[in-house]
Amino acid sequence: MIKSLRKTNAFQNDIARYNAIITKLPEGDKKNEISHLLSNLIQEVKKMDDLHMEFVYNKQMNSLGSEFRQRIFNHRKNLENKIKEYNLHLW
Repeated sequence: MIKSLRKTNAFQNDIARYNAIITKLPEGDKKNEISHLLSNLIQEVKKMDDLHMEFVYNKQMNSLGSEFRQRIFNHRKNLENKIKEYNLHLW
């Protein structure tokens, strides 16, 4: 069976890192912003996984995959930039 992106160790480690940073933040705009970015990232990865499974089952490929990859890349980049901007580090 094909392993979904959201179940990979690397992705799970990233999510754990982001969640650990979020839990250490005081309530407020920064915490809400980073939580929202993380939620967007998770949703895009879920969409990519679902699309990938559809490709596999239907034996077809589609250019939508590159669009999802780009959005996932952008969400990760935004998260990392905010963490650097707010000088937040966990490990």
